[in-house]
Amino acid sequence: DLVSQVRSSKVMGKETCFLCGSCDTEPCDECGDVFYCSDHLKYHKLGNNGSCSPYRVVEIEGAGRGLVATRDIAKGEHILTTRPAGTGPCARTAPQCVNCFQLLPTTREFCAKCNLLVCSTECSTGSEHQVECNILTTIRAKVRRSKDGERIWRESLPAITASVTTIRLLSLKWRDPAAWSVLTNLMDHQVNENVWKMIQHAFRTVLHLDQRIDEKNLRLVFGIQSTNGAILHFPPGFGRGVGVYPIQALLNHSCMCNTNTTDYSGEHKVEINARFAIKKGEELTTSYIQPTQATIARRQFLFHTWHFWCSCLRCRDPTEGGANLAGLTCRASCPGVVLPLSPLDCDSDWVCSDCGQASTDMQAQDVMQQALMEINSFPKETIGAAELEEIISRLGNLLSNTNWMVLEIQQKLLNVYMQTKLVDRPTKDRKIQLCDNILQYMDRIDPDNTQSQKRQLVKRCLVETMLETLTMDYKKGIVDKSRLAKALTEKQLLMSSEAKHKI
Repeated sequence: DLVSQVRSSKVMGKETCFLCGSCDTEPCDECGDVFYCSDHLKYHKLGNNGSCSPYRVVEIEGAGRGLVATRDIAKGEHILTTRPAGTGPCARTAPQCVNCFQLLPTTREFCAKCNLLVCSTECSTGSEHQVECNILTTIRAKVRRSKDGERIWRESLPAITASVTTIRLLSLKWRDPAAWSVLTNLMDHQVNENVWKMIQHAFRTVLHLDQRIDEKNLRLVFGIQSTNGAILHFPPGFGRGVGVYPIQALLNHSCMCNTNTTDYSGEHKVEINARFAIKKGEELTTSYIQPTQATIARRQFLFHTWHFWCSCLRCRDPTEGGANLAGLTCRASCPGVVLPLSPLDCDSDWVCSDCGQASTDMQAQDVMQQALMEINSFPKETIGAAELEEIISRLGNLLSNTNWMVLEIQQKLLNVYMQTKLVDRPTKDRKIQLCDNILQYMDRIDPDNTQSQKRQLVKRCLVETMLETLTMDYKKGIVDKSRLAKALTEKQLLMSSEAKHKI
């Protein structure tokens, strides 16, 4: 096993490779923080301009393999930039070029050698396509020797096309053994059986004619691809693609992760930076989901999708860092927020933060079910501001104003008001109130992410609406010139920030 015994940096007294656990290592002369084997030096040099990356692979209790910092990392510091071990078309997609992913018109071009779809002669010799083309061309020649060989090949093309990405990844076994050793130690538990049947059909019909391709490894690689694959980002006019980034895939999940990920779609590279200051020995984490839901909803989604129950710091905290996203209302006479006493326990009692009154889990579930019934009683397609205000009013008897469901509806309501051209003064005041609520919510669930596009849009709405109301009040003599000037300055600063970050 490639990563056996990486729980410690030493095995039998010998320093081990930071990535694979091999004992045949030498120290990094540049940083002195890790040892590496001859195969994996390149995975250590993923920093800016080929510098050292401050991470190593270890066994994380309850989470499998993960990355930890080999030194203190400053907030905002670059950790690594990585490229995929392989990319390729998604198994189910509209007709597209297998090399550049461009969507194809009704009139299509085929590679002269392997007969796969391409957009041009240039792409038929493209570097991405050559990986499977060389394999398939040889197989096709063998198939054509048999009776009805060309017909068999043509009929197999849909299944072969669905197998392209898996073939590219499998070919690392002989093209790049070092990359193969890293790839094959990723998790492989998620498999779309319908797609696997297509790949399996391609193998049993034609792919088995290449002795390097075996069904066991094909299944393994498809599982790795399905479990760890990241959807590639393309501009309009392109199809769907997937890439497997082995080092990024080793980042475990946390609902309050300490890294940020930036995708560079044109190059298919991924950059990882520190979201907060990270101490030496601390695990590097990412988030598999948006942090907008309460703990119970997040944990259930993570379990059903990735098959684990999250127990990160945020999930263990009943208040979720003060966000109180699960909050229910207490009695009419009590302004407290009712929260689960032990969020990781599905049967936990719920307790009011003010009066201490306890409710059972079943009682809390009943309240949430009532809230969902109220939300679902309104049509989603044609819902307007009045209906959304009515939902918020009804939920006020069930959920606290910090509850994630209330805040989601408030965001929908704000979007409706933002799209309304002419609004009266009470609506402007309501927009300001909604913006304040939503920005506080964003600050709690995603701190330090001040430049997110969604947050900037809400901030812009707040600044512009406040400027409008202050202008109205200034004309009436209600506010002085200094307050108006301050609002103008804030808008100028916001515009400057948007221009800098291209929001």
